Amino acid sequence: MQSPDLKKRLSMTVPFAYAFWSSLWILLSDRVLLSFGATPELLVRMSILKGWLFTLVTSVLLYLLIRRGERSLRTSYALLSSIIEGTTDAIFVKDLQGRYGLINTSGAQRLGKLAAEIIGTDDRDYVSSEDFIQLQATDRAVLNAKMPQQLEETVTMQGQTVTYLTTKYPLFNVWGEVEGLIGISRDITERQRMKQEREALLQELQGRNRDLEALNLVTANAISTLEIDALLHVLLDRLVTVMAADLGLIFLVKDDDLVLAAHMGDARSDGHNDFLINREIARIIRATGQLLDIQDLRQDPRFSTYSGLAQTRHVLGVPLKRQQQFVGILQVEWHQPHVSTDREVRLLEITAERCAMALINAQLFERTQHLQQRLQLQFDRSPIACIICDRQGRVVDWNPAAIAVFGYSKADMLGKVPDGVLGVEGDRGLPTAISNIDRETSPPRLQTNGTKDGRTIFCEWHHTPLRQANGEVMGTLSMVQDVTARLQAEEQLRYSAFYDALTQLPQRRLLQQRIQTLLDESTASQPKLFAIFHLDLVRFKVLKYSLGHQLAEQLLMAIATRLQTSLPAQGMLSRVGTDEFAILHEAIASLPEAMQFAEDLQRGFSQPFSLGAHTVFMQITLGFVLRRDGDDDSEALLQAADIAMHHARLKSSTGYAAFDLGMRTQALDRLRLDSEMHRALDRQDFQLHYQPIIQVETRQLIGFEALLRWRHHQAWISPVDFIPLAEETGFIVPLGTWVLRQACTQLHDWHQQFPEHPRLAISVNVSVAQLMQPDFLDIVDQVLQETGLSPTCLKLEVTETAVMENAAQVSTVLEQLKARHIRLCIDDFGTGYSSLSYLRTFPFDTLKVDRSFVISLEQDPKSLELIRMIRLLARSLGMDMVAEGVETQEQLQQLQSLGCEAAQGYLISRPIPSYQAEEAIALGEWPWPTPL
Repeated sequence: MQSPDLKKRLSMTVPFAYAFWSSLWILLSDRVLLSFGATPELLVRMSILKGWLFTLVTSVLLYLLIRRGERSLRTSYALLSSIIEGTTDAIFVKDLQGRYGLINTSGAQRLGKLAAEIIGTDDRDYVSSEDFIQLQATDRAVLNAKMPQQLEETVTMQGQTVTYLTTKYPLFNVWGEVEGLIGISRDITERQRMKQEREALLQELQGRNRDLEALNLVTANAISTLEIDALLHVLLDRLVTVMAADLGLIFLVKDDDLVLAAHMGDARSDGHNDFLINREIARIIRATGQLLDIQDLRQDPRFSTYSGLAQTRHVLGVPLKRQQQFVGILQVEWHQPHVSTDREVRLLEITAERCAMALINAQLFERTQHLQQRLQLQFDRSPIACIICDRQGRVVDWNPAAIAVFGYSKADMLGKVPDGVLGVEGDRGLPTAISNIDRETSPPRLQTNGTKDGRTIFCEWHHTPLRQANGEVMGTLSMVQDVTARLQAEEQLRYSAFYDALTQLPQRRLLQQRIQTLLDESTASQPKLFAIFHLDLVRFKVLKYSLGHQLAEQLLMAIATRLQTSLPAQGMLSRVGTDEFAILHEAIASLPEAMQFAEDLQRGFSQPFSLGAHTVFMQITLGFVLRRDGDDDSEALLQAADIAMHHARLKSSTGYAAFDLGMRTQALDRLRLDSEMHRALDRQDFQLHYQPIIQVETRQLIGFEALLRWRHHQAWISPVDFIPLAEETGFIVPLGTWVLRQACTQLHDWHQQFPEHPRLAISVNVSVAQLMQPDFLDIVDQVLQETGLSPTCLKLEVTETAVMENAAQVSTVLEQLKARHIRLCIDDFGTGYSSLSYLRTFPFDTLKVDRSFVISLEQDPKSLELIRMIRLLARSLGMDMVAEGVETQEQLQQLQSLGCEAAQGYLISRPIPSYQAEEAIALGEWPWPTPL
């Protein structure tokens, strides 16, 4: 294929060569012919032949040249066609009227026709009129400018909008005149779409970048500040700016309600209506838990009441929640119609999530800070010394209680290891504890420490590890208590557990251990024989009240000293009760020896005790037991000595008694009797009998004394047998309550049955155990309220000895009873050990003379004088007197002559059941026609 320059040179060379060779041929051929000397006719013929030859040669040459040009032209056309048809771009040629003169296949396909069909047509046949005008305008611009132009053309063809990148060239003829244009058009629709997508993606990325910057700012603020108000305002300010919104609001949950916590932006709307609308929107979001997008508030029927009064048009709101923990609502508002984009929705949701997280963290921080403050306050106010150390054992906190214990201030101890300052025992006290504490809390450690003022104290250290979130120990909390006083107290308690604080004598526990040691050391070949003596001080409680507490203690110490002088070398003296002692005599092996020692002890008390200005005589009651073969229980031996002592108190005339198995049997019988008493109360086996009391002067019935009787297995058990046992075991308390309730109920019934006797009274015996009960007064009040009995008709009788032995405790109770208008009587007067100086302080109404004085009236003149003195005493104290045990008319007449107000006894009536007592009430005046 020849180059264009070569073709140009050939087009110039061929004519010149033709002219040259033609001229040369004519000249030379003519000369050759002339040289032959031929005839003219021959010359003519030869010239004609030469001409035909020249024509033939030139024709052949021209043919060859034309063939060669044709081949070249075909080659060029084929090449041009290949180029035009081989490209996907549309190539076309238009004339000056815009008609297509040439178009390749790609261009024809775009127009939807064959190339031959397009030739001679223009663009109006293929595009809309608007697109045709646009294309025509660009064509004219190229033709007028006579310069190539590249431009983008968007047209709609065959129902599709297509964009082309078209380069248009003016087409010049050989004279340089424009005769049309050539266009090369490339379909860039896909590229434009991709470009637009890239631009949209770029814009989205830029928007997301701005969103991320906003979120980063929110997150940064959430991290940098945990102040909720500041955080909310920063978040709203950034969010309103990024979303080009008019208003942003945050509602937070408070007391199960939504409260506006922050707002940012233009709040031009009516304040009240805007608040109502926003609160309602927030409630809807909270109820649904989902995003709420209101495109036009004025068109939403839910807000028709307020929508016309508010400026807000578009609302976008989301709940603030994190892992189902709801904390509030985030709302963004526009005052003009607005369509939310996915980017805005996503931004708001992400912001809400971050905001919820920040709020929860801030709230958690506030709670944690509050908790830390409380913990620090508790740490500082803790009464226990608290010390916090790091892993190296250096003090990082030291509370005021630690200052009080050790004397060192917080400034003295910060950064120091307690071992060196406090003088902790051991080489590595606290550091060792910290290293061991990695595994678990260490047990308490008792250590000797030194204080700032040089004292040595005993401290109990409790070490607890302080761990980070990953479980790694970062230090230790040591709680320290100064247990010096406690250890001293424990030592004192240990001493007190075995030794009496007053007399310094061993107590029962130490005595029992000593006895058990002897029993354990005893063998068949070498038995340990010994005796145990149990001593009781007679009348000690009365003396204690009479002498006072201080002198009573001096008396006990004097008694202990005197007993120690009688103690053998192999023996032990022990105080086993308030007024009881026990002696272990290890050198006694027979009953005569034991009896002799008991008599020696009694003789030792024949001499009085001098207590300052007081001289006191004391008596003792003894019980003892000898250790026999087979006895191996120390508690049983002590119990046996105690049983013997009680037997001696009740039945012995010598003041002492040796234990025998019969005593144990009696003790078991008493135990069985105690059990039977409890069952008898449940089975209603107890009954009340009533002994009439008459007025001596008029013989009128004025009341009854309620006396308890027990019918057991078809037989009556004497009160002498079960009342002392009940008092000893404490059963007298529920039993006495039952008697009080039954007696009051019976008297109230009699008042209803015999209204003519409204002042009829009932006397009820009350034990000191009842008076000592904290709820005794409540029980009396309850009984009177339940039965409806007037307190003035109730008389409570208390024995003289019981009152004097418990004067301090009983006195207050008696005063309370007196304040309730209940009458009080001191029973068995004259048989006890009353102190007349104390008697006047008690609020008694009646003295009841013991029957022992009344019985001896006829035989012993002294009894008459004693009763006269008792009557004078009662009158001087403002009391009346009742005589019990009247059995003869002479006794009654003598009592009347002495001025005794009332009497009771077998002469008048035995204790009788209630139905017989009703007969006596009906009769009224004694003597009755027939004995009751």
